Amino acid sequence: MRTIKFRYWSEDTKKMIDGKEAFGILNETIQHNLIVANIMQYTGLKDKNGKEVFEGDVLRLNGIGGDEKECAIYQVFWNDKTASFIDKKTKTALYLIGESAEVIGNIYSNPELKESK
Repeated sequence: MRTIKFRYWSEDTKKMIDGKEAFGILNETIQHNLIVANIMQYTGLKDKNGKEVFEGDVLRLNGIGGDEKECAIYQVFWNDKTASFIDKKTKTALYLIGESAEVIGNIYSNPELKESK
């Protein structure tokens, strides 16, 4: 069974908040409307280095087509239609990417990665 975890990116502070700290801050946000936040859910998957993969993360996958120099960049998003995490552009299911993927950032802390596809 997949562990349910969240983190969020605060547009006001430009910081990523992980774990239980996020819920305390989000509760305050809801009550006082103090900050704007982008909530990201844990996919239940880890990259090749053991780093947890969250919605909004950007992954690099090396070895495309059997060539170790070739790589692809994936942006992780939730797809309601398939009830799964997918790459935003190709619609590839994230679980098909495998353990050779590496988290290289996320679309909030590293907005330049949004355009790297």
